[in-house]
Amino acid sequence: MCRVVTIAVVSRLAYRKGIDLLVEVIPEICARHPNIRWLIGGDGPKREALEQMRYEHELESRVLMLGVFRAMGHPLRIGRPHICYELCV
Repeated sequence: MCRVVTIAVVSRLAYRKGIDLLVEVIPEICARHPNIRWLIGGDGPKREALEQMRYEHELESRVLMLGVFRAMGHPLRIGRPHICYELCV
């Protein structure tokens, strides 16, 4: 049995940050690799597209939407992801 691999993405959920690309590739990656799960932190105009993708591909249990993180005074608590992608620009 394969161990679960967690990929965390923390970003403003916007086109400029490449979130539209995630909407396209997450279903493909999940189909090829059943041991991958996603943690997505942030908010923005592409949140609805991510939510729709989760629903359409039945990935609600594998793509977790964590919402907004405040950088000041609140530590990021997402466990220990294997891959963490943080877009600050």
